[in-house]
Amino acid sequence: LALAVSPTARTLQRYEAVEPHMGTLAKITLYAGDEDEARSAFQAAFSRIRALDEILSDYKPGSELNRITTAAIGTPVGGSRDLIRVLAASQDLAAATGGAFDVTQGPVIRLWREARAAGRLPADDAMREASARSGYRKLHVDEAAATVRMDAPGMLLDVGAIGKGYAASEALAVLTARRISSALVALSGDLAFSAAPPGARGWRIHMHSE
Repeated sequence: LALAVSPTARTLQRYEAVEPHMGTLAKITLYAGDEDEARSAFQAAFSRIRALDEILSDYKPGSELNRITTAAIGTPVGGSRDLIRVLAASQDLAAATGGAFDVTQGPVIRLWREARAAGRLPADDAMREASARSGYRKLHVDEAAATVRMDAPGMLLDVGAIGKGYAASEALAVLTARRISSALVALSGDLAFSAAPPGARGWRIHMHSE
């Protein structure tokens, strides 16, 4: 005689885990039936974040983002499903904001990183040169063909403003697929969460300023 037990009848416990990913700390909070279930869910979710970092990182020379940036000058180059989704969404945001959101500002962002490390402002001529290699209209993403093409040599893409949010959402999707119905994934300031904790009306989010 087999006794079927509804998942909602389980006693769920709160579990938390933190790992360094994407240049920050990734924190996952979830409710599971036991420690083994929680540990397996954490491993799967963090694995997804780790895989996306290998695709979307602008810091890692071998990331797919950096490889396609070098290869796609003047010719369409195929990209993974994740990269194409992120770049297509980025271009939609760029068009909707008139370029206020622009992942092609990699040359400008890199110049400011170097200037901050040196404790000085970027030189005007360097800013003009970096800006000339930027501009969302120089990036072309074909979702149907899953290709990327860029118009100007020396372009650099930086998806930091959207990549962490995408990774958080994808990690949450992994947890949901594993029947973890109450979970929160936090990647720096980017949050993704599913149903409220057992017995609660919602997730409690603490905000603070530095």
